[in-house]
Amino acid sequence: MSTHATTPLAQLGMLLLFACAGCEGLQKDSEPPREPSKMLFLTIGDPVTNGPPVGTFQDALDGWAYMFDNADPESPKYLCQHDDPGTVAKAIEVDAPLAEPCAPAPPPPSPPPAPDPGSQPWTGSSGKNPFPVAAESWVGVAAGGGCGVWSVAMCDRILGLTDASSAVTQPEWSAIATKIKLDPSTGGSSWVDRAQYYRDKGYCTEHKLWTGTAEELAEVTERFNEGKCDVKMRFYKIVGDEAVNGHVETVTGATLGGVITNSWGSEAIVNGGTGNGFSHQVVKGPQMTESDGSPLWPAASAEVWIDYVCPCTMFEKLGQLILGGN
Repeated sequence: MSTHATTPLAQLGMLLLFACAGCEGLQKDSEPPREPSKMLFLTIGDPVTNGPPVGTFQDALDGWAYMFDNADPESPKYLCQHDDPGTVAKAIEVDAPLAEPCAPAPPPPSPPPAPDPGSQPWTGSSGKNPFPVAAESWVGVAAGGGCGVWSVAMCDRILGLTDASSAVTQPEWSAIATKIKLDPSTGGSSWVDRAQYYRDKGYCTEHKLWTGTAEELAEVTERFNEGKCDVKMRFYKIVGDEAVNGHVETVTGATLGGVITNSWGSEAIVNGGTGNGFSHQVVKGPQMTESDGSPLWPAASAEVWIDYVCPCTMFEKLGQLILGGN
């Protein structure tokens, strides 16, 4: 910290020199407290009495002020300056000392994080909910799976078993995971256990190999739009005699352009099928690929199945009674 004699003060001819009462807050934090009567300010503008807060003080004085320790009136000691875009230029003009700011403005507060759409009430079509960010730590998802739970949660909304506007919560997720016998170590679940979940609720299920023909697309459209059915699609990659990369998604619509699914909260379009140029494209967002960027389900080795969950017909109910089960 520099000490300056009264000469620099005299050079600031048009500036006012005055004692400020109640302005202790303007001194440097590292300095011991000083009596207000021993503090001097050089300012542009009219003095403000009674020591207003720093911001008000500077605003009222066009934002430019120097502070001196006047304990020794014969040798005022320069302490620091308050910053303003015009301060440096003015200080150079009048040959005044320059130093770090006295009371720099605090950084603006960080904006609050945007709300997670997946945790908010949903106003869109049933089964098209966005995936909640918080679910990344829920059972199954943390292990790299959980698609079976997500598909069931979306289907429950399509069937009206769960309020379609409600966000998926952790208690709901955990309850579904238990009922479909999710493996917490892998996040995997079986289509057999998911089908049983719905048979226990009085629905009938049907499972078909999907090749993506126009007739199959028409059936999906009819069942989804008119039959009050839930529809899911399962995808696998066939390697030798083994099916890998198993994944299931809820169907949310069907058009001539393909089957529309809820892929982890994003819309995806499925075209083709088993042995018929299969493709799965997420409309907005990253694609589902292997670590090297190749498709999880290459067209040449993809196997696709479709699962229907629909209200039982009279004959199906009769058959259940005759067989004595679901």
